[in-house]
Amino acid sequence: MIAIANKTKTLGVRLPENHWIFQKPNKKEIVLKSLEVYRLIQMELQEIKNELQELKEIKNELKEIKEKIQTLKYQENESKESKQDKRLDKLDLDIFF
Repeated sequence: MIAIANKTKTLGVRLPENHWIFQKPNKKEIVLKSLEVYRLIQMELQEIKNELQELKEIKNELKEIKEKIQTLKYQENESKESKQDKRLDKLDLDIFF
């Protein structure tokens, strides 16, 4: 069995002498865990952004549905008013003749 070694790279970061991490004995572990937490936060943030986009799309769809309902209600009211006007017109004619 052949073991494949993970390649590694070194990342150098300059920090002020009074940075809190210099007070900790396990600096490497803290940095590695911090980077992992950062990565997880970025993944969650992306998921939240995706869900927000979906919610915006749903909101827009709901707006369209609301507008269609309002249009239908307006058309229905116009139709009722038109029928009522026709009845009134007929009634007016019946009164005079």
